[in-house]
Amino acid sequence: MQNWNEGKAQEFKDRKVYRMDHASVPHGVSTSADVNEKIVQTARPTLVTGQKCPNCTMAKALLDRSGVEYDTISAEENLAFVKENQIYQVPTLLVTQGETTQTFTGLSEIQRYVRTYHA
Repeated sequence: MQNWNEGKAQEFKDRKVYRMDHASVPHGVSTSADVNEKIVQTARPTLVTGQKCPNCTMAKALLDRSGVEYDTISAEENLAFVKENQIYQVPTLLVTQGETTQTFTGLSEIQRYVRTYHA
């Protein structure tokens, strides 16, 4: 028991705290302005996904089955966009109509979007 506690104490000392307000955009990653312009130009819903997100796969399947045409953006590859739009969870569906963007966060809200607008 004593070794376990010492290990946990060291693990706590070695922990890293990540702050999104100090995050920078790696080289080769699209800027927020690039992604926002793409969303406005297409006028289609945009699904923000993560690489290892099982709910993202289910959200894509739901949108495909419902016949919704949408674009996909990787959260990991578009950090500036995610930060600027305050996206804290994937999957997130962004639906832009004119100057207004609705956000549907999580699989249950995306299901609600499909039931409401694509029934």
